[in-house]
Amino acid sequence: MVDIHDRYLGLPTVVGRSKKVITKGVKDKLWKKLQGWKGMSLVAQFWWGQKQGERKIHWLSWKKLCKPKNEGGLGLRDPKLFNWALLGKQAWRLVLKSGTLIEQVLKGRYYPNSSFMEANVGVNPSYKWCGIAETRWVVRRVMRWRIGDGESVRVWTNQWLEVLPRVNVFAWRACQNALPTRCGIQTQIYDYNPECVIYNRGFESTIHALKDCRGAKAI
Repeated sequence: MVDIHDRYLGLPTVVGRSKKVITKGVKDKLWKKLQGWKGMSLVAQFWWGQKQGERKIHWLSWKKLCKPKNEGGLGLRDPKLFNWALLGKQAWRLVLKSGTLIEQVLKGRYYPNSSFMEANVGVNPSYKWCGIAETRWVVRRVMRWRIGDGESVRVWTNQWLEVLPRVNVFAWRACQNALPTRCGIQTQIYDYNPECVIYNRGFESTIHALKDCRGAKAI
């Protein structure tokens, strides 16, 4: 017979009392591990044979060890790139799968009124959120929008496909009403006929040529 059982069926017996007591064991274990870690990477210490109170020479940088074997390396995994890959996958899931538990938590905390790709890092963000948010540039490089019904599209802020410079110039000229439409030519030539020559319905302005004309609508 014992007075106090710390655990029963793998669970702490103090559940529902004090959270500090429940998590104390986890905290102690983490603290012991942190005490054992030094400034150098654990993997590097293992590879070069570092022991307690002894630091051996690191003859090659970790970057060279991570190179493929056909390039003179050992093909080891780069921890930094691997971490970026994991965070990038999590960011990709936040874009594709809405309604998951982590998506609900992050959205409620950091971007309740916007999307994940438009969210700000915020004030006093968590370390995990900062890591995920930093990988959004990787997602932007590979993602493509499917417009669908257009209800969630933001024309000026969404990431669009790259277009040719001449297309950008054409769009700018259209916004500035600087295309050689018949109405535009009439401003330079007084007796020029501004009517649309395709269907003879209305004057050929920029809006008519690109939107209202039956020929434009057919395209």
